[in-house]
Amino acid sequence: MMTNNEIKNVVMYCRTSTELQADNFSIPAQIDKITQYCKFHNYNLTGKYIDECKSGTTIKNRTSFINLINDIKSKKNTISAVVIFDISRIARNLSDLSSIINLFEKYNIALISIHDNINTSDAYSRSMAYIFGTFAELNRYSIVNACRSGMEQRAKKGLWNGGKMFGYVSNKNKELEIVPEQATIVKEIFNLYVNKNWGYKKIACHLNACNYKTLNNGTWSIYSIKQIIDNPTYAGFIRWGQYLDWAKKGRKGKNEDYELFQGQ
Repeated sequence: MMTNNEIKNVVMYCRTSTELQADNFSIPAQIDKITQYCKFHNYNLTGKYIDECKSGTTIKNRTSFINLINDIKSKKNTISAVVIFDISRIARNLSDLSSIINLFEKYNIALISIHDNINTSDAYSRSMAYIFGTFAELNRYSIVNACRSGMEQRAKKGLWNGGKMFGYVSNKNKELEIVPEQATIVKEIFNLYVNKNWGYKKIACHLNACNYKTLNNGTWSIYSIKQIIDNPTYAGFIRWGQYLDWAKKGRKGKNEDYELFQGQ
């Protein structure tokens, strides 16, 4: 592994998980701090990889980080280090962090974390990176649990927890407001299903024949009709606990024993 004095060409990696990231973690703030750091150490900053509004739980959805890894593997970048603001920007999962450090080491690339004072070109510093990575993972669990607890309390009070839903728009206070033209289609769907006993496919064909579009401006399908029919929010209820461990299981973690609360 190279020494700190041998580091010359570097790239930066920046990430935020939300649009309302704290000031120190905003993309402009990260870019500014990394740029200043590189100037102070006479590093030649040759590239930027930016992932905005991307979770640190996994690297799968981080397009720029994947591009960075691919560039390293294909040796498109002749770099000696990747500079980040802090460890949590590159990984909030200790397993991912370990894999990233090992991959960088394979290609003789150091990971430099400014806030944590870590430079993995040094053996001691590399060990410290894993310790900080452990704290980042614990912090993530704490954030997730606090967020989930807050969302559960909102649901129990009958408050909407956000997200897109046909027939409504969620305002800045996470309150559902009716979209009249979409509400007409929702009423038509329930009328055909309940009063005329039409099936999902027949309803979808009817809506497509009328040139009605879905929320994503697409055509209606059996699945999209079923989603509306099965959604208790249209009947005035807030559903909680439909999916368990969404981050890892996605829709496979569907829970039939969810709770319903009277919505406000």
